[in-house]
Amino acid sequence: MNEAVGDRIDLRLGPALDTLRSMPAEPAYDLAFIDADYLNYTAYWEVVVPRARSGGAILVDKMPYQARLIDPDDTADTIRAVRELDERIRADDRVEVGGARAPPPWRRASVTSSGRSRAPSRARATGAAERDSRR
Repeated sequence: MNEAVGDRIDLRLGPALDTLRSMPAEPAYDLAFIDADYLNYTAYWEVVVPRARSGGAILVDKMPYQARLIDPDDTADTIRAVRELDERIRADDRVEVGGARAPPPWRRASVTSSGRSRAPSRARATGAAERDSRR
């Protein structure tokens, strides 16, 4: 590990959910990046949100999964899991959802101090055709 930052990094190896659950439950993080097995994305979300500080950001990779999320005929397990998380994020009063205009796969959720959204969610899936038409 780099000596310049080694005293600030706590490297933990093991199953991610077990590792996250073993960490203190109080808010301690300004930034979280979820990039793991899609089938457990909602479980990661539920473990990460309470540990994020008010005003912090949670980034979720593969949202909206290269436009497959909005294809109703795509019923792959991974797509269903990402859809489930997308619905959970939109309904989660603990966060404010933003970044819908950012190019996929980025979607950002900010944690609110009151546990309620500071503004209505404007997040939506952006399909590949719409993204390409803006170029």
